[in-house]
Amino acid sequence: MATIDLSEASDRVSCHLVGQMFRRNPNLLLALQASRTRRISQKLTSMLPPELELNKFSTMGSACTFPVESLTFLAIAIASVLTHRKQYVTAKTVESLMGELAVFGDDIVIPADSRLLFTEALEVLDFKVNTNKSFWIGGFRESCGVDAYEGVDVTPVYWRQLCDGKPASIA
Repeated sequence: MATIDLSEASDRVSCHLVGQMFRRNPNLLLALQASRTRRISQKLTSMLPPELELNKFSTMGSACTFPVESLTFLAIAIASVLTHRKQYVTAKTVESLMGELAVFGDDIVIPADSRLLFTEALEVLDFKVNTNKSFWIGGFRESCGVDAYEGVDVTPVYWRQLCDGKPASIA
């Protein structure tokens, strides 16, 4: 298995891509389009106008961002694996991938043999693979904050503060 992580994933989900993903369900697409943030106000720099038009589908914090990006990456993963294996998209072939694919936002687990086609598809769609947090060679994998070596959780414990005797600091 390969674990793939993306950089700036939610910022790179375009309105066009969402339109293509949900075109078969116009009511859902209309609801998604109606709920997105179209403009933002900014006062950080005078080099940009005070109001900016957004090209991305949605901002972090929107209830739609995470599920839409998860479904998008799952669809790309399914298409990549089936294409790599020279299989048609049918209910049976998609169902056969259960247990081989996992998507949680921009943390993706995919069969290593399909990784190259998957990352190429992502790049064609203007996504950026974070090669520092993506793994497919050797025994180490990282996904969703868990570090694993050959399937065993090896996530280190981080000491974040001194123990002051309160239950929260002991935990």
